[in-house]
Amino acid sequence: MHTHPNPDATETATIQPHPDTHIWLQHIARQEAFVGTTQRGVILLGDISGYTGLITRTELTHAREIMQFIFEAIFESTGKQFLVNEIEGDAIFAYCVEPSDPALLLAETLKQVNDYGHAFYHARQAMVEGRMMKQQAAEEVCSCGACSNIGGLSFKFIIHYGEFGFTQVGPFVKLVGSSVIVAHRLLKNSVPGNSYVLLTNEALEHLPADTRSQFTPLLEKIEHFGDVAIGYRTLDLRAEDAQNHA
Repeated sequence: MHTHPNPDATETATIQPHPDTHIWLQHIARQEAFVGTTQRGVILLGDISGYTGLITRTELTHAREIMQFIFEAIFESTGKQFLVNEIEGDAIFAYCVEPSDPALLLAETLKQVNDYGHAFYHARQAMVEGRMMKQQAAEEVCSCGACSNIGGLSFKFIIHYGEFGFTQVGPFVKLVGSSVIVAHRLLKNSVPGNSYVLLTNEALEHLPADTRSQFTPLLEKIEHFGDVAIGYRTLDLRAEDAQNHA
């Protein structure tokens, strides 16, 4: 049974995600079928900015519960095409190998980014609004650093298209290969701001020209890989959520 985050932050929240264990087991079973193979597809990393400060400078128990609440919401919004390989501290590591047509695959990826962003935004806002309602009702509100700084969390995405292999280490299915390394190295980059969508050129080239033009080109220098061409666009979760409901 999953626990709720700190009641001071979420007692009046409207989102209460509780992914069933069998959903995670389905993800594991589907991935085991890939062990020993090499696939071509999309690697998608969704990284929560502000997580490190939340964990290192604040009340650990509340920080853990807040992140659990958010990641459960994100995990539940994973589409059928995507598989979640791992939750890596402050990031969700997902990938997709179908459909095999790269253009269709990238279109599906941008839809998944939208769904993840929507889930993150609403989970975060549910906790923020829960605190506001308590304050307005003159109820006691937790003042620890974790609960006070929920609204400062933001979300960024790294998307790479390439080839990767699958291996199994004990019960864990791991993705291996240079594509996996490049995607993770790009979590540290020179893109301004903390909320954005970053695609490598290997992914961008499969987008329609009008969509591709929305991304600002940039070169990132990565050790052992040299200059890696990417494109990025700022992510305004509030505006995009409003547009989704227009």
